Amino acid sequence: MRPIAPGQAAPLWFVDAVAQVPESGSVEVLGAQIAWRAWGDTRLPGVVLVHGAGGNSRWWDHIGPLLASDHRVVALDLSGHGDSAWRDEYGLDVWAQEIRGAWRVAGGSGPWTVVGHSMGGFPALKVGTRAESSLKAVVCVDSAVRDVPDPAIQRRHAVAAKPRSRYASAAEATSRFRLVPSQPALAYVTDHIAAHSVRERDGTWGWKFDSRIFTRESQSLALLEGLTVPVAFLNGEFGLVGPEIDAQVRERVPPGTPMVRIPQAGHHCMLDQPIALVTALRCLVAVQGTGRRVG
Repeated sequence: MRPIAPGQAAPLWFVDAVAQVPESGSVEVLGAQIAWRAWGDTRLPGVVLVHGAGGNSRWWDHIGPLLASDHRVVALDLSGHGDSAWRDEYGLDVWAQEIRGAWRVAGGSGPWTVVGHSMGGFPALKVGTRAESSLKAVVCVDSAVRDVPDPAIQRRHAVAAKPRSRYASAAEATSRFRLVPSQPALAYVTDHIAAHSVRERDGTWGWKFDSRIFTRESQSLALLEGLTVPVAFLNGEFGLVGPEIDAQVRERVPPGTPMVRIPQAGHHCMLDQPIALVTALRCLVAVQGTGRRVG
């Protein structure tokens, strides 16, 4: 995979995108306040952007504005993440309700598509199993839809049980920001995201996510059953979705389902190939929104 220079300066398109101040607010879903950010005209078709495990809506700060010329774009913090409330337990059904709630309050009245990155693709698929006339499609971005073996589940629970690290300053905390899985990325993007992934509490700094999110139920291939809308898959060339997972998914989705690889992208493709990601999303959302198939 082509390495990306860590000292690369932020280009003008990125500076302009993150300078756009979105609308923001929160909505109560099942007793928890869910934070959201939004760009674009509410009269336009919608796109809801869902982050991955341990992420937050700020991962989309440079993506949302580039989609907003043609769409009402909403990015939310799932419970246990970002500026949303924490729960005693987390699950895909609850997160799916939060996605619907964020669109209901921050979106528009037109058709909408839900886009989920990594773990965010799983509650997005859950949203797609509930018949809603306004929901047009689901797009999974490098979501490894598979049956998770027991050892992997045990490792995830071990991560959730570890004591949370605290740091003396925001600078120290952000210096510890790491991508999981590790991959090359654009420094100006990761610096922006890291700065919005920590917060202060009682004089120390820590990450904006609840480690108990890793004890949620595991995703499985069964998530592909009962979809009421078209689905598409955008995967990084060097991401988590290898040939084996790809083949298993193909067996369970209709022929012609878009399964597109972004060249030179890792798992976190908004961090290494953001323009390619935006281009692919614009195409998929436009075509899927018409009910036509690609491929």
